[in-house]
Amino acid sequence: MEGFVSYVDDGRPRLPGRAAPEDPTTRGFTLVEMIVVLVIMGILAATVVAEWPGMSLNVRGQTDAVVQDIQYTQSLAMARATSGQRCQITFAASSYTIKDNAGNTAKSVSLGSGLSFTGNNFTGGYLAFDNLGQPYNGTSLMTSTVTIGITGGGSTNTISVQNSTGAVQVS
Repeated sequence: MEGFVSYVDDGRPRLPGRAAPEDPTTRGFTLVEMIVVLVIMGILAATVVAEWPGMSLNVRGQTDAVVQDIQYTQSLAMARATSGQRCQITFAASSYTIKDNAGNTAKSVSLGSGLSFTGNNFTGGYLAFDNLGQPYNGTSLMTSTVTIGITGGGSTNTISVQNSTGAVQVS
């Protein structure tokens, strides 16, 4: 049946063997719609990556910083203090301060958002070091290991300071 022409509902002719014309309103996504979706996905991805793996990484990072500052306090005492003088690091709920042998503030640090110190068993809330690097719990030479925890987001790291050497360990 050559030359047979049929007509579709809108009155346009359709040649034999060819598909019916598509409705232009149902052909797919526009370029603008695709760009909007990609922008939204990018924003969501950036938000997720910024939060991953969450608070546990912050706790570990802050713990490492506190360990370094305890070691810095010990080094400061060995470099600046004379016999009978001490440098100290004082802990509050969510901050700490390092003071040199003259009592001047060498450094003050606030913990990150949502982090706090827990289980502080330092006498007077501070740890001190003399000119030989020996640790003092308050005003007395340490006779046992002392600890302090850093907690946030359900994760806790414990910092231990050894009594004989002032060596710092994290668990």
